[in-house]
Amino acid sequence: MKQTLIPVLLAFLILGHRISIGYSYLLEWDCGLSKYTYRITGGRDSPLMLHPWVAYLHVNSKFICGGSLLNHYSIRPICLMLNPNWQGYLDTIKYFIITGWGATNASEVSDKLQLTRIPQIDRFTCRYWFGYKVDRTHICAGESKHYVGKGDSGGPLGIMVDYNYAKRFFQFGIVSHLRQPFQGVSVFTNILSYSNWIHRTIISNSGY
Repeated sequence: MKQTLIPVLLAFLILGHRISIGYSYLLEWDCGLSKYTYRITGGRDSPLMLHPWVAYLHVNSKFICGGSLLNHYSIRPICLMLNPNWQGYLDTIKYFIITGWGATNASEVSDKLQLTRIPQIDRFTCRYWFGYKVDRTHICAGESKHYVGKGDSGGPLGIMVDYNYAKRFFQFGIVSHLRQPFQGVSVFTNILSYSNWIHRTIISNSGY
């Protein structure tokens, strides 16, 4: 998951014909659940079905970008908190889990989903120390040893959250910045800032 970032294609796959709105702001009541429990200490291959909501988008066998499934027909979706009041909670997160199909030492795009843990960088430090133009629509995260790169665009940034008596994976960010990571630090799109747009788009595409 290293090297430079490619331009992002925001990849939200809308599967199925109905969605569940109103379950404590979640799109799906059973989102973000995995049959595995895990602890990340460094970048590695993700076990099969550990992150069943991560998508691999390609056109004519050419990789385009990663993405996240938001609601399901036969595949378990990721959790999105469509409540902007969670911004205060987001700002307290120390480490995120990042997954993607990014470059490894052997190739530009990995044939196995990669995952690692990266620290959040506060926006003041990100702006004045690393030189990024960031605001509350962004999340800043990364370090020199673990960071996103070519092939990771569109991938989810999130954490495991104890929610409604279960550990669930919540997505808070999207790999999206075009600039090469400086000392491993990258900028991600903050999903909470676009929660209303996401909600409206899904309703529009659901057909009712």
